[in-house]
Amino acid sequence: MTYRQKFFCDHYIVSLNAADAAEKAGYSAKTARAVACNLMRLDEIKEYIKDRLKERESELIANQDEVLQTLSRIMRRELYVEKSYVDKITGELKTYKQYPNFIEVIRAAELLGKRYNLWNDKHVIDISDTDIHVTIDGEDD
Repeated sequence: MTYRQKFFCDHYIVSLNAADAAEKAGYSAKTARAVACNLMRLDEIKEYIKDRLKERESELIANQDEVLQTLSRIMRRELYVEKSYVDKITGELKTYKQYPNFIEVIRAAELLGKRYNLWNDKHVIDISDTDIHVTIDGEDD
């Protein structure tokens, strides 16, 4: 893949507009659409764009461990937001930490409990070692 083709791909990933990406990569405005169309047909280009989008997605989207860690930190009240305000008397800028409130802690615990199936009203019965006979409309199977 040439430097210009890579440049095209990188711009395409940002804008998702192939003609615009071709122009930004240095192809002429008159031929940008045709060049973009030809480039997008190349397997090497398609593969590069696919890999870069997958890589970008993994950076942007939280995985299962991150979600569980965040919920755990909320439940344990380890996660906080720093807030600032101006003291009306002194005029000073003061900051404080705002921790999750009781409702947020309970909600995090509930979501974690659901994930680990802590409160399931359904009962699982193992019937693998039993003979089962099913009767439908009076007929025995």
